[in-house]
Amino acid sequence: MSFEVEIRPSGRRFVVEGHDTLLQAGLKAGINLRYGCSNGNCGKCGARLVSGRIEPVRHSDFRFSERERLEGRFLMCVHAPASDLVIETLEAAEPADIPVQEIETRVKRAELIDEQVLLLHLQTPRSQRLQFLAGQSVVLAHKGLPKAVHPIASCPCDDRNLLFHIPNIPGDAFAEHAFGKGFGRNDRITVRGPKRGDFYLARDRDVARPLLFIAWHTGFAPIQSLIENAFALEVEGAMHLYRLSPTPGRHYLAGQCRAWADAFDNFHYHEWPERFTLLADRTQAGAVLEGISDEIGNITDYAVFVAGPPALTGKARAYFALAGLSPEQLKTEECGLGFFA
Repeated sequence: MSFEVEIRPSGRRFVVEGHDTLLQAGLKAGINLRYGCSNGNCGKCGARLVSGRIEPVRHSDFRFSERERLEGRFLMCVHAPASDLVIETLEAAEPADIPVQEIETRVKRAELIDEQVLLLHLQTPRSQRLQFLAGQSVVLAHKGLPKAVHPIASCPCDDRNLLFHIPNIPGDAFAEHAFGKGFGRNDRITVRGPKRGDFYLARDRDVARPLLFIAWHTGFAPIQSLIENAFALEVEGAMHLYRLSPTPGRHYLAGQCRAWADAFDNFHYHEWPERFTLLADRTQAGAVLEGISDEIGNITDYAVFVAGPPALTGKARAYFALAGLSPEQLKTEECGLGFFA
């Protein structure tokens, strides 16, 4: 059995299926509901029932006041719908809406997905999950190692399983440990964040436009998070992903990108045929951006996300400004800075 939920004041809707709580179903639908512990203790996922019926499906230690209960206040993390609903709650629309969190996670998996890229899968405790927006980064800390900043590669719709693409960077102690001694299953890594910035999918602006993603090497990590979030939101406009590589013809997780293109009619995957190095100059970056723009056409209609080295992101800011994009249409992130020269 499934029920439809309308959120006020945003007007967004989502469907709750099976045994999911309202919070679980909303996150799966790509809606950035505000919450904290997700375990019925903190009260941060409070909402007001406007119409319909709900039922508790989990225990909660949090207690609303008598007045709040009479107003229809309840916790989304411990209730499921018993009918179609209209609820009133705020959503996390931008990074400032999400507090900095510190969570001790455990390594669930650490494996090579390319000769120079390691997939690190961290899992949070059931009672403490990480709230973040697609595209954001966090600080990773492991005993005895310097802290490292990495973008989250997974979708906020699964806030317990966090994926990272770790590039092999000589001189980077965290990366050298990952590729050397390695992280074992259940090793503890502390996650702190998310870090604030403007590299995220703004649903009131970006989702209304076609989307262009340009990723160099492990700059694909935050781009993957953005794309999966867009799928969860059921974005209907065109989405184009261009991937650049320091090694022509080698793009890790290319099979995943092709599977997206096969599954979604509005998603288009492109691999740039020429080598783009970490130290590429702006002349090469300009030629790449011009080539992509010529293929896309009507570039001023798009919201554009670029993740990669400074030669690419710096040129993108200048190039797309001259092309007529407004500042809010272009977001860049310097990342994916691997060993390649």
